[in-house]
Amino acid sequence: MTTKYFDIDIPAIQVPLPLLTELRDLITSHEELFTYILVHGSVSTGEIVPYSDFDGLLIVKDKYTGSKQLKAFLRASMRRIYRFDPLQHHGWFVIAESQLADYDELYLPVEVLRHSKSIYPDNPIRLPVVVNHPVDYRPSFDRMYAALQRRVGMKWYPKNIYQLKSFLSEIMLLPSLFYAAKYNEAIFKKYSFEKIRPLFSEEEWHVMAVASAIREGWCYELNSFQRYVLHRPGKFLRKWAVRYVTPKIPDEVEQRIGNDFYNSLGMLLSRMKDNLNK
Repeated sequence: MTTKYFDIDIPAIQVPLPLLTELRDLITSHEELFTYILVHGSVSTGEIVPYSDFDGLLIVKDKYTGSKQLKAFLRASMRRIYRFDPLQHHGWFVIAESQLADYDELYLPVEVLRHSKSIYPDNPIRLPVVVNHPVDYRPSFDRMYAALQRRVGMKWYPKNIYQLKSFLSEIMLLPSLFYAAKYNEAIFKKYSFEKIRPLFSEEEWHVMAVASAIREGWCYELNSFQRYVLHRPGKFLRKWAVRYVTPKIPDEVEQRIGNDFYNSLGMLLSRMKDNLNK
């Protein structure tokens, strides 16, 4: 076993986003809970589009993990995050401070941390991370492969834009999962597409091109009731709302995810699996 030590320089985020201002104000009233708070993904890089969701990591002082104070922060912060993205399909990533000394690369790869920015503290930090165990990235790909293959096989179709966004996000995660499984190293999702694109035909890559195009042109409207419900963080209300209240898929988008889309997804999955099994 080879232990790997990382000292990751993480700059303070400079993106002018109202959500970040709101979160900073909330963090100020709960700062005793945290060692660091990081943002990653499109908010971190400043490449925010209407499709963008919020990706953040809370590094919590050990004595506050599972605490009422932390749960209160999570509820309050998710209310703000849902205003930013009413279709947000995940919450914060959360680890205890002590886990930095025995870091789980499969939870959030070090490569993602390298592309993160600091919200708290509001200045550059050096993040010490120790990975004590060898990482096998293949199971993560296999789980996503199996989930998407089931959907292709049963001809599952998203019923609303919440389900569509979750589905497209899973598809667009495939390149980074495939790259990590093939080369046994993690990659920032943004760069994975160009790295693996030459391995696949136009027909196989069609699903990825369509998913990316839908992401770039993402647009929907909420009425006042939908907005009210989808901005609220209650667990059971949220589960009901994303199933029954979320808007339908626009006709022009629905036309793009027909048989060709699903056939291409099936071909891409099969080609990826065959490539990894060589």
